[in-house]
Amino acid sequence: MKILGLRSPYDQVDGIVYLQKRGWRDEASARLLERKQEWGIGSDRVLTSFDFIDADEGRPLRFENASFSFAAGCHADRCRVDDV
Repeated sequence: MKILGLRSPYDQVDGIVYLQKRGWRDEASARLLERKQEWGIGSDRVLTSFDFIDADEGRPLRFENASFSFAAGCHADRCRVDDV
């Protein structure tokens, strides 16, 4: 089965990971911020386009119960799993 028209399973995984992170610190970040403002989604937990869709459709966000905030300076390279 081909996903996204990609050839190998490795390309498919890379494509899925790319889509999951879309809007997080890339060229789509500005548009994601605009969409959040247009739709009245003020949560700092909406970091990606997938998060935006979840918030818009009323699903819980991935980091909804997390005790840290990326906006507060906790970055993936400095946070441990038990910080979540």
